[in-house]
Amino acid sequence: MKIEEMVLIPAPCKIEDKMIISIPENSRKPKYVQVVDSITNNISIGNFVMDDKIPSINMLSEELYLSRDTVEKAYKILKERIRLCTYSRQV
Repeated sequence: MKIEEMVLIPAPCKIEDKMIISIPENSRKPKYVQVVDSITNNISIGNFVMDDKIPSINMLSEELYLSRDTVEKAYKILKERIRLCTYSRQV
């Protein structure tokens, strides 16, 4: 399946072992680009498949010690590259 055909849904969920999103400390790339690259790589190797839920912006920012804005910027880029669907949490 091509990356452009993927549908991923950011949602509150636990980051499981198969969903490894990592940010190297010594990289010169901006952090948001590293998040995009890491998620895209996970798609390419099959860790994320159609309709998988990926961590919410808040959860990923906490897990990776990044600002919410950094993760939000990465998710915005992913929305442009792939069919990344979001939903509002209902109370």
